[in-house]
Amino acid sequence: MSGCPSIHDHPEFTASFDINNKRQDYEVKKVKKFLKANPLSTGETLKYELSPFKSFPRGHQNTRVVFILCRDCKKEVLKPKCTFCESSEHNMNDAVLFYISSHDRAYSQGQETIIKYKTLQ
Repeated sequence: MSGCPSIHDHPEFTASFDINNKRQDYEVKKVKKFLKANPLSTGETLKYELSPFKSFPRGHQNTRVVFILCRDCKKEVLKPKCTFCESSEHNMNDAVLFYISSHDRAYSQGQETIIKYKTLQ
């Protein structure tokens, strides 16, 4: 497999993504481009309940994409049977887009979603 990671859309991301929202579409294309170029340095590491997730973009953009690198999941959120983590094509630098929304909503709703997945073990 090449050094270029795959970018996966988690079902939670698919549910939160509005294909008709041009701002969301632009930001998703941008984060995928950055993740393919340099997954380990893309995004801002989140804290507390949102750890080990990252968000993108930095700066003053209103839209946030919450994602996780598969190497950072440690099976807390992406379950062992998850196709992202158990595929023979899988690369530990692969990224899973988890949630997209406005800045504040992405963090509050993303936090609820992430806690839900962590407690489903």
